[in-house]
Amino acid sequence: MPEMRIRRERKVKRKPLSIAQRKAVYSKCNGRCAYCGTPIEYKQMQVDHVVPIELGHIVMAEGGDPNNLKNCLPACRSCNYIKSSMMPEKFRRYISGLIESLARDSVTYRNAVRFGMVEEKPHTPQFYFEKLGVKTAGYLSDFDEMYRKNVVRLEKEEEAE
Repeated sequence: MPEMRIRRERKVKRKPLSIAQRKAVYSKCNGRCAYCGTPIEYKQMQVDHVVPIELGHIVMAEGGDPNNLKNCLPACRSCNYIKSSMMPEKFRRYISGLIESLARDSVTYRNAVRFGMVEEKPHTPQFYFEKLGVKTAGYLSDFDEMYRKNVVRLEKEEEAE
């Protein structure tokens, strides 16, 4: 099924966090990246919006706040950069495809596999925050419902134009 694009209704701004809020986000995963589980120093932590700020207009259309701390997790620079504006499931699919991409694009990787230096273990990754039981699921479920509702509304508006 092709991904649907939603027209942006208004740009949502990222709100700066207070020191207390940053510390609360940092402690959610005990000083580790919420996605890969790598230990991160407080100063190195990046605050990731689980539902990307880019999709915040959908949350706001339903009276929610995309900058709510329930929507924020600590992330290492690498995970936050790669995840970018992806929803967690799309990020999971991307991570799941890394072995295939490396095998297709990297001679060095293929040689390392051939010589037994790398053992491929394809699987669906579980994010560190999921292993810890950090709750974002309720927020994501609410977002999924908001997303579906707004996609239907926007499709009707586009048909009427």
